[in-house]
Amino acid sequence: MAEGDVYTLLIVDPDAARRQELHSQAKALGCHVALAATSEEAWPTFADMRPSVVFLGLCGDDGNAAEIAQRFLRKLQTQFLGKMPRVYFIGTPNQLGSSVLRPESLLVPPLSREILESIIGVKQTIGDTTARQIARLRELYELTALASDVTTALDVLVSRTCLTFRVDNCVIWGTSDDIQPRLARTVLPENVETLFHLCRTALDAEVPTVISTGIDPTTHTHTFLAAKLGDNRNAKGGGGICLIANGVRLFSPEEIDALRAFARRLAHELTYVGAHHRLLTVHNRLRESALLDPLLSVWTRAAFERAVVRQISSSRRRNETLHLAVFDFVRLRSVNDRHGHLAGDGALAHFARTVRDGLRAQDHVGRFGGDELAVLLVGSDGDGAQTAIQKVIDRLEESPFVTPELRIQIEVSVGLTRILANEVSGERAFSRALAARNRARRAHQRLEISTPNELGESGNAESSLVFDVSAYSSIPTGSTIGGMYRVLHEISRGAMGVVYRGEDLGLGRPVAIKVLRSDLASDRKLVSRFRDEAAVLAALRHRNLVQVFAFGEDGDDVFFVMELVEGQPLSDVIDHLTDSNTSISTEAVLKIVDEIAEALEAIHAKGIIHRDVKPANILLDRINDRAVLVDVGVAKRTHEVGDAAGTPGFAAPESFTEVPETSATDVYGLATTTYAMLTGVPPFGGGEILAVVNSQLFDPIPPPSSKRLELPHQVDAVMLKALAPAPGDRYQSATAFSISLARALSVLSRKSERMAARSTPEPSFEMPYISLPGNSLSTTTDTRPTDEAATLSDSHSIVSISPTHRSRGAFFAVARKLLIHQLGAAVVEALTDSSNSLAALLDPSLRQSGWYPSAGLVKLLTAAGPRAKGGSEKLARRLGRSVISATLAHLFGADPSSVGPAVLLSACTSFWSKYHNWGDIRVNSIDTNNAQLMLASAATHPLLCQLTVGMLGRIPELAGARAVSVEHTTCLSRGDSDCRFELTWTG
Repeated sequence: MAEGDVYTLLIVDPDAARRQELHSQAKALGCHVALAATSEEAWPTFADMRPSVVFLGLCGDDGNAAEIAQRFLRKLQTQFLGKMPRVYFIGTPNQLGSSVLRPESLLVPPLSREILESIIGVKQTIGDTTARQIARLRELYELTALASDVTTALDVLVSRTCLTFRVDNCVIWGTSDDIQPRLARTVLPENVETLFHLCRTALDAEVPTVISTGIDPTTHTHTFLAAKLGDNRNAKGGGGICLIANGVRLFSPEEIDALRAFARRLAHELTYVGAHHRLLTVHNRLRESALLDPLLSVWTRAAFERAVVRQISSSRRRNETLHLAVFDFVRLRSVNDRHGHLAGDGALAHFARTVRDGLRAQDHVGRFGGDELAVLLVGSDGDGAQTAIQKVIDRLEESPFVTPELRIQIEVSVGLTRILANEVSGERAFSRALAARNRARRAHQRLEISTPNELGESGNAESSLVFDVSAYSSIPTGSTIGGMYRVLHEISRGAMGVVYRGEDLGLGRPVAIKVLRSDLASDRKLVSRFRDEAAVLAALRHRNLVQVFAFGEDGDDVFFVMELVEGQPLSDVIDHLTDSNTSISTEAVLKIVDEIAEALEAIHAKGIIHRDVKPANILLDRINDRAVLVDVGVAKRTHEVGDAAGTPGFAAPESFTEVPETSATDVYGLATTTYAMLTGVPPFGGGEILAVVNSQLFDPIPPPSSKRLELPHQVDAVMLKALAPAPGDRYQSATAFSISLARALSVLSRKSERMAARSTPEPSFEMPYISLPGNSLSTTTDTRPTDEAATLSDSHSIVSISPTHRSRGAFFAVARKLLIHQLGAAVVEALTDSSNSLAALLDPSLRQSGWYPSAGLVKLLTAAGPRAKGGSEKLARRLGRSVISATLAHLFGADPSSVGPAVLLSACTSFWSKYHNWGDIRVNSIDTNNAQLMLASAATHPLLCQLTVGMLGRIPELAGARAVSVEHTTCLSRGDSDCRFELTWTG
């Protein structure tokens, strides 16, 4: 303990010479010093002296010095009750031994005056307070070695570790050669090996180690604190992280524990990184081998085509010239027929080897067909490319395929063309090269050159043929993309890329994998935007919207992973029915339109526009009986500027012009799809973009009723509005279009009902569905026995409920809860057991936002009414009140209690269509305490009227009215021209 400026020091060391040397140095520093050779001798001295610093030597003549030091330290820790002195061992890590007792620090001889001054206290470096240390050590949470570039990550890590621990340098090294040592601050090259040796010394010591070195000209003393990368403290060698402080640094216990915990975490991270890199290496090796043709050792066709796209992009930046050649092995088939396929394969391999050997290292060679090779010449001008190809041809003729049994002369026909700067995919160049090759074969020439003009055309009709896209850019079956998705087989191709059926290897589920077109995948801004949109769409959960699971990149491939929908594209259904001179029923059309409209509403609510609504992007799921909107590849945010996208004939005109796209853009796509379902053809045809857009903007729409005579003129009016050229003139939501179409088609349904009234005892309320066995389509209605059908009419009422009359699923969901509460779960179960249709209506998974037949609501009330108190009519009124209570605040868009009863009733005209797709409600008169409302064009049934009474009576109550009374004065079911409701209230 210090007294004034005098510090007390106890030296316990069996080495008499070093004991005396340390005594002399300490006395020169003004310290009060006591000496002892053994722990037994030192303990009484310690008790009398109470030193502030204790030195314990680890080396002696008898070899028991380490044991002596450990005994003294153990006795000090277990028997001394006063303030602990700072204890330092003097020796090397090997002398320290494996005991768990550790001193404050290890001092490695020789001990300089600088070390003694720092240790004893004259120049002691004091660390931060504990609170400051904890605050700084929080920074360790942000440090990680997990990154694609491990070297860069480790450089950042050691630099920030220096700042966190306030040291002068930091070194980290791995357990293998995969991770080379990284330093926060560089040292002289000649000192690197010495520094690493000292770090490993400190790692073996596992305590702060003070060593006199010559690696830094500013100081000869350094303090090392190291921790192993791993949990095995007894393991020698291996990876570690080491802090290096100039001078003597007294690390706190919190700092030591933090470094050890940090090292354990880094060990796990580096193990993961190492395993990941090894897997990537194996994967890339396997991928590379999969991209090579096993027979010819050249690129496969898919790999070569991707290489062409990449080379076009890079050569454009470097202003290099590219030429493409297609070699055809003439009469290879006759070689196989005459000499066998083994001989043919040998000749083909010799052919590929000769071509490859005759080219430069930067040129690419790929197998383009069974007996064709494609060659990409990089950086050669026209004359140079022609000369290079001619040399290869000459070499082939001079090098026949020879075996002991036969000699095969190789003859070739070659087409050569230049790839223009404005060609991004190389498709036109392939087309020109193939056409030139064909001309060479017909003329029995070895080489034909196709010279394109600046528009990318050769001037020859044959050479301007479009390259066969169906064989362009494919992934081999069995390949793994993204490390966890296996490609099983191709499903379809489109403008954006190729869709494959795949398997999620991690979850063991089938998926659809869409690989973007290579030229799109090379646009990094586009890929980044697709990733953002995929994240938003992946968060959406909607029954009629394909679920996006993942978005990733694998080399040059950019891909979506989506839900696999087992079904048939709507476009195939339309084509099949058109070929057979039949049409999709209007009920099926309404079901599809309604479900896709809901999917679009979900997308639009997130501020995203689909931009490519068309029959090919609507799948009819035969397993789950639903329509599913797919292909989000060109989706974008509302008001975001994007490239032209969509399918001409189905996409809105603004998708190809400078007019901003909005949700009305998707309404246009849904309308053109609806037109195609109703008539078999899109309203403006298809083909060249400019011609189609001009037709959309300036030509009148052919009325659907002119192509399908039974359609009412009301449908023409709906389509005219939905397909307006200006987005602002259309329906502004997909749901509004769906409801308007349902109302228009209800005219057809009422006409059909009147015509079939004598032969059809009652209409079925069951929703038609689409059955897709193979390529057929049938529209099916309920054909169950009449005891399961709803009694929709009686001798006192006029009943008019069309299959197109629908109500929200909220009515059925609330009805189920109401019946369970009023009648009990056993009665509800009995109702569902008595009828399949009632079981479907009372299904707990029924969507509250969906649209379902209003006739089903009547059937439910009729079946449950006799068991309910007050009968079906009272049950209908209670249901109406309950639905309004549960949903009005959400559908009204504000708290009903914040407005008065009159204001809320006046708003009925705006939210009534959100409950039913039938009925035009109007407010005839309204005052402070009374109102008269009229409902026309409604689904006609007494129970629906009682339902309306309950709904209207509850509306003013939610606005604070009391003693509400509703009188139903006129009724459509009694033969009146409309339904009128007189409301009075107080408050």
